[in-house]
Amino acid sequence: MGLVDKECVQYSLFIRPSHKLEILMQTIDHLNKKYGKRAVSYAAVGQKALTLTSREHLSSRYTTSWDELAKVR
Repeated sequence: MGLVDKECVQYSLFIRPSHKLEILMQTIDHLNKKYGKRAVSYAAVGQKALTLTSREHLSSRYTTSWDELAKVR
Protein backbone atom coordinates (compact mmCIF):
# COMPACT_ATOMS: atom_id res chain seq x y z
CA MET A 1 0.00 0.00 0.00
CA GLY A 2 2.99 2.29 0.25
CA LEU A 3 2.05 3.79 3.62
CA VAL A 4 4.63 6.24 4.89
CA ASP A 5 4.81 8.99 7.46
CA LYS A 6 3.50 12.31 6.12
CA GLU A 7 6.90 13.93 6.66
CA CYS A 8 8.45 11.44 4.21
CA VAL A 9 6.05 12.00 1.31
CA GLN A 10 7.49 13.63 -1.79
CA TYR A 11 4.66 15.62 -3.33
CA SER A 12 4.16 16.40 -6.98
CA LEU A 13 5.31 19.73 -8.30
CA PHE A 14 1.71 20.64 -9.18
CA ILE A 15 -0.23 18.95 -6.36
CA ARG A 16 0.34 20.27 -2.86
CA PRO A 17 -0.91 18.72 0.38
CA SER A 18 -4.35 19.89 1.39
CA HIS A 19 -5.18 21.05 4.90
CA LYS A 20 -8.83 20.08 4.26
CA LEU A 21 -7.78 16.53 3.34
CA GLU A 22 -5.74 16.25 6.53
CA ILE A 23 -8.76 17.35 8.61
CA LEU A 24 -10.94 14.83 6.74
CA MET A 25 -8.49 12.00 7.49
CA GLN A 26 -8.39 12.96 11.17
CA THR A 27 -12.20 13.01 11.27
CA ILE A 28 -12.45 9.58 9.64
CA ASP A 29 -9.86 8.20 12.09
CA HIS A 30 -11.78 9.69 15.03
CA LEU A 31 -15.12 8.23 13.89
CA ASN A 32 -13.60 4.80 13.28
CA LYS A 33 -11.99 4.87 16.71
CA LYS A 34 -15.28 5.89 18.34
CA TYR A 35 -17.70 3.62 16.41
CA GLY A 36 -15.44 0.71 15.46
CA LYS A 37 -13.25 -0.31 12.57
CA ARG A 38 -14.56 0.53 9.13
CA ALA A 39 -17.52 2.52 10.44
CA VAL A 40 -16.48 5.15 7.91
CA SER A 41 -14.53 4.39 4.72
CA TYR A 42 -14.14 5.56 1.16
CA ALA A 43 -16.87 4.51 -1.25
CA ALA A 44 -14.16 3.25 -3.60
CA VAL A 45 -13.26 0.57 -1.05
CA GLY A 46 -16.68 -1.05 -1.34
CA GLN A 47 -18.09 -3.83 0.78
CA LYS A 48 -16.70 -6.66 -1.36
CA ALA A 49 -13.12 -5.68 -0.56
CA LEU A 50 -13.93 -5.66 3.16
CA THR A 51 -15.42 -9.15 3.14
CA LEU A 52 -12.29 -10.64 1.56
CA THR A 53 -10.29 -9.70 4.64
CA SER A 54 -12.56 -11.42 7.13
CA ARG A 55 -11.13 -14.07 9.45
CA GLU A 56 -13.02 -16.93 7.77
CA HIS A 57 -10.88 -16.61 4.63
CA LEU A 58 -7.53 -17.10 6.35
CA SER A 59 -5.27 -19.87 5.14
CA SER A 60 -4.08 -22.54 7.53
CA ARG A 61 -0.96 -21.88 9.58
CA TYR A 62 0.73 -25.27 9.20
CA THR A 63 4.21 -23.86 9.72
CA THR A 64 3.44 -21.68 12.73
CA SER A 65 0.71 -23.44 14.72
CA TRP A 66 0.91 -26.96 16.13
CA ASP A 67 -2.89 -27.10 16.34
CA GLU A 68 -3.25 -26.69 12.59
CA LEU A 69 -0.81 -29.39 11.50
CA ALA A 70 -2.33 -32.05 9.24
CA LYS A 71 -2.91 -35.36 11.03
CA VAL A 72 -1.81 -38.55 9.27
CA ARG A 73 -3.32 -41.88 10.24
